[in-house]
Amino acid sequence: LDKKEIIAYSKKEFKFPLADKDVTKILKALEVGTKGVPQSDFQKLKVRIGCLREKVLDDARRKKREARELELEGFKDEFKANLTKLDESTESVEAEVKKVEDSMGEVKADTLKSFELKVKCQQAAALLKGAEEAVAKLKAKVTELRHGVQDDLKIWCLGESKFMDFKIQGFERRMAGLGRRQSQLEMGVKAKETREVDTCEK
Repeated sequence: LDKKEIIAYSKKEFKFPLADKDVTKILKALEVGTKGVPQSDFQKLKVRIGCLREKVLDDARRKKREARELELEGFKDEFKANLTKLDESTESVEAEVKKVEDSMGEVKADTLKSFELKVKCQQAAALLKGAEEAVAKLKAKVTELRHGVQDDLKIWCLGESKFMDFKIQGFERRMAGLGRRQSQLEMGVKAKETREVDTCEK
């Protein structure tokens, strides 16, 4: 087979287009000169073409892998940057929750009249609602950050952002306790109102 025939053979049998320089290398390696490959060296020719084809495929796979790795690194950097911003935003959520805790902690139900306790209770309820919304918003943002992540990054993303779950769970536990405290205050208002009415009627 001469050069043209080798190129045609490679394209037909291997679906691999050989460049002219590659054919020259094959002929040189087989030590057959420019006359072409004899029938006796046909198997060696097939091996040489196969090796060249695999090398080209390997190079393509390597480039694809490197491009993917670069893409993943870019995504990871962006994810970490967004995660840092969310983590920083927990300071404002902490402040909201602390306001409710302080507000409720200052309420001395036994020393207040029903209307005074009611005002304190309403103030605490407003703060409680604001804190609940802040925690819910933070939770939604974490969920949104994880949404649409490609399968090969899901485990990594969950691992990187797990600490945010713990922070949110901590907020939610505190909010649940504050919700119970709010209910107790509201019951206290009703009880005081009842007692004060009874006292006036006597």
